[in-house]
Amino acid sequence: MFFRLFRSGFAGAGEPRGKTSNRRLFCFLQGANLAELARKGLPADYVQRETRRAVLGVSSDSAEVDPAAKTPGIPKIWPGIDIDIPTGQDEKKTQPQDVRDSVRAALHAGADGVILSRKYSEMRLANLRAAGESLRS
Repeated sequence: MFFRLFRSGFAGAGEPRGKTSNRRLFCFLQGANLAELARKGLPADYVQRETRRAVLGVSSDSAEVDPAAKTPGIPKIWPGIDIDIPTGQDEKKTQPQDVRDSVRAALHAGADGVILSRKYSEMRLANLRAAGESLRS
């Protein structure tokens, strides 16, 4: 789904060619191949990197060293983990290991919790179980 939105919303943007705006647009992918994004999906590393960036963006100086040292009044970070988003026939399907890795990555990066996205009725029980296993470990 992300890839379809990206393709339609930024179809004319092209690869970054030295312009700051294009570089910012593509920086979150850090080496991802856009042609393979729909087939491979975003890795848990992306979840960890973006969660860490969000945590640091709202943290005090002490929390930058230790994410557990959050100051009262600082917003909590709860990344959304997409589970079983409907995709095309040749596109990435969520697997339990994807969920385990993404939940662990978010928590390791200092998230206060996670939100299992998008729609409960679309989620397979094996993937929900994998999320629960990661939260309990």
